[in-house]
Amino acid sequence: MEKYSSPVSIFSHSARIDIMNMLIENNHSVTELSDELQFSSSEISRHLSKLAEHGFVVKSATTRRYEITPYGRSSLDLFAPLQFIFSKNKYFQSHDFSKLPRYLQLEINHLKNAEFIEGTGLVMLKMQQLVENTQEEFWVMVDQPFPFGKEGLKTKFFVPIDFMKGVADVGDVYRKRGIEARVMDKLPVSMGIGDGKSGILYFPDMSGRLDYSFAFYSEDKDCVNYFIQIWEYFWQRAAIPDL
Repeated sequence: MEKYSSPVSIFSHSARIDIMNMLIENNHSVTELSDELQFSSSEISRHLSKLAEHGFVVKSATTRRYEITPYGRSSLDLFAPLQFIFSKNKYFQSHDFSKLPRYLQLEINHLKNAEFIEGTGLVMLKMQQLVENTQEEFWVMVDQPFPFGKEGLKTKFFVPIDFMKGVADVGDVYRKRGIEARVMDKLPVSMGIGDGKSGILYFPDMSGRLDYSFAFYSEDKDCVNYFIQIWEYFWQRAAIPDL
């Protein structure tokens, strides 16, 4: 019987993942991969043989350099979110990101360039700094009745619908401060985005309670774009309150 080796085993070794990530950028020789990754040429060759065996990479007959295949590229793209989740397994075992739409769950690896902050005090300090550094527009999704912010700052504010009940003259307050508000029964995440350039994101714990003792903060363009995608998805689906 032919011995079966699962392609999943390819992702069990970090060196093979590093090789594939390098080949996404450029084709490389064994020597170049060895120098960059600090592995012996024989070990790199062994990993490349495994990758080639499963169709993830091919060796050019003319240049003798290795390149990633479309199959390898797609496989690595699909593995990336899983790799990120595993890298933060303790956090994600106790926090729920399943309320994100599936396509955004599959892009959660964009958070890899975010700063992971632990501790309520440090998290709140980072949110305060985010607001202070925002000059024009601030978007906030938080389970509190009034937004963080400052006078003259254009604000979009997202709250649970219960916070709008029994608040006198809230419509006048919001209009005076240039606040655009929307509501949902229960917030799926909490977040803040300043001027589209920096942002912070909080996930709920497994009971559904938003947990402000951990946060992902970033000024990285790709990561902030990911924050914006999350915001826009829920903003478009939220209700406009009758103020």
